[in-house]
Amino acid sequence: MCFSSSDGGAAERARAEEEARQGRIKAGTAAINEKFGGFDDNFYGKRKQDFINSATPDAQRQYKDAQSGVLYGLARSGNLASSEQARQLAVVDRERDAGTMRIADKGSEYANQARTQVENNRTDLINQVNATGDSTLAANQAMNRAATLRPSPAFEGLGSLFENSGNIVKAGRQAEYYNPGAPGVGALFGKGGKSVSYGK
Repeated sequence: MCFSSSDGGAAERARAEEEARQGRIKAGTAAINEKFGGFDDNFYGKRKQDFINSATPDAQRQYKDAQSGVLYGLARSGNLASSEQARQLAVVDRERDAGTMRIADKGSEYANQARTQVENNRTDLINQVNATGDSTLAANQAMNRAATLRPSPAFEGLGSLFENSGNIVKAGRQAEYYNPGAPGVGALFGKGGKSVSYGK
């Protein structure tokens, strides 16, 4: 069987075109990896810390409210200076510690979500450049997607961290509003109605 010179030329052109396509794929993949190079352990650690920083002020406010609620409840019942105070405040402290762990776990969840989103986008772009052989498109899309993935999202609210002492908090607030002169409540205040410091 004989092959014409034109057949040889077509095969050579096909090889050259495939080599060029593979070169573009390699260049596109390199561009994708470069644009996604900042998504490392430091990035995901920062995403976790961003959530912790966002959630901490609310957690601190809830902790102070829970302490206040316990103290008001004890004051109303005349048990402010009793072992019950230590017991109930210990409940609040345990809920605070559990809340701290919950915040850290939620931060890790946000970090893992970010990692998954980044890797899904990287994989999708690499699949695209393998299919199209368009390195310029791959580089542009990688730049755009990386830019959208970098900012931290709008984090969800914490919800209540102090379920066990929540009823005490509500009761304390109601007592303060409806009956500020209830027996024992005055023990929490100094002159001029200013709150007296009571711990953390």
